Amino acid sequence: MFSNIQAITARWIIPIIPAKTILENYTLIIDNDCIIDLLPRDIAMNKYSGIELEEFETHVLMPGLINTHTHLAMNLFKGMADDLELEDWLQNYIWPAESATLSHKMVEDGTTLALFESIQSGVTCVNDHYFFSEAVSKAVIKAGVRARISHCIFSFPLPWIDDVETYFEQSNKLINDYKSNPYIYPCLGPHAPYTTDDEIMDKVTSLSQKHDIPVHIHLHETKKEVDDFIKDKGKSPVAYFHEKKWLHNNFIAVHMTQMTEAEAEMLSQNNVSIAHCPESNMKLSSGAFNWELANKYNINVSLGTDGAASNNDLDMLGESKSASFLAKLQFGPKSLNVFEALEMLTINGAKALKLEDEIGSLEIGKKADFIAINMDSLDCEPIYNIASQVIFASTRNQITDSWVHGKRIMKDRNVLTLNEEQIRAQTQLWQKKIIDSINQK
Repeated sequence: MFSNIQAITARWIIPIIPAKTILENYTLIIDNDCIIDLLPRDIAMNKYSGIELEEFETHVLMPGLINTHTHLAMNLFKGMADDLELEDWLQNYIWPAESATLSHKMVEDGTTLALFESIQSGVTCVNDHYFFSEAVSKAVIKAGVRARISHCIFSFPLPWIDDVETYFEQSNKLINDYKSNPYIYPCLGPHAPYTTDDEIMDKVTSLSQKHDIPVHIHLHETKKEVDDFIKDKGKSPVAYFHEKKWLHNNFIAVHMTQMTEAEAEMLSQNNVSIAHCPESNMKLSSGAFNWELANKYNINVSLGTDGAASNNDLDMLGESKSASFLAKLQFGPKSLNVFEALEMLTINGAKALKLEDEIGSLEIGKKADFIAINMDSLDCEPIYNIASQVIFASTRNQITDSWVHGKRIMKDRNVLTLNEEQIRAQTQLWQKKIIDSINQK
């Protein structure tokens, strides 16, 4: 009767929905890949008496973390170019390195490296924005996580892209190949307003509406980007996109470090989600996201790490702490509280990716994507408010176990789906290739 059922008990469970809820000594019941019950431990022992309970006596269980903006393969460029402004960083370091080395194999290996780090950081779902989407998909399926994947789209060819139409051929292939895959969810990835044009955005919007999939784009990342666009078009990218009807409820605006009240209202009117990447924005000195303005207009705000080349890690717990502290620095100590930070890590990310019916909270009927965080550390003592300790005192190294689709992909910090030594060896080979390629340039 209970052959496919797991029963997992924890000292604390933070289900996210209902909001601001902390359950103590509860049990999560999973049947195959779905949550079928969440109830007190004593009641669970009677109701499911034939099942052995797995006990996490010092842990928090919560939904898996959702990284809503990253370029996974760029983990291979981590630490290659630091302490630079965005334009200099892109044009003089990252784009030349990509031109010299980017390939299907490089993206697959770089993505695998990033997914290993992501799993150990408690991430169970990512929103990746890069190239060679078939290679990204292959790595994601092997790792056993979920992913929204988009093939980055520009209005001009690149060394590995023959012509503009190839971007859409690759995007359509991704949509057709993975429209019913349980791990891969296609997405559309125009790069940014300054690297696309009206024809590109019209096509992207049409495809998004046709297939009901999100659009994922860098928007208002820096003041210079916005100022240059205003000089060219007479209005900001958000205002221009609003006028063109490119903003909609399947639109993820990444960064938004520059935002007026009028622009916030436009985003709100169109039910746009924002992927906030505080650490990358701080590191590149791109600007500070206006949390209070987004909150005032009820804009859904999720979290992303950006690529590790501009962060330099994929630590989502750290990202949430940085987001909260940045908001408090700007707007006062009550801004972006711990429960809001937890929502940004989980259900808000699911909403941005249009996956809130499947993941983002521990509710009956949803998929069993969740993590365990060990609070048995003096760093976290004393515990007055467990939610506060998760956001403000915990580190990703305390995340011990992870499940996706009800399958354990990490146990006691050991990633079960990937080979750490193989990844290390491949990464060191790529480091040498990248250095040699740049030196040859």
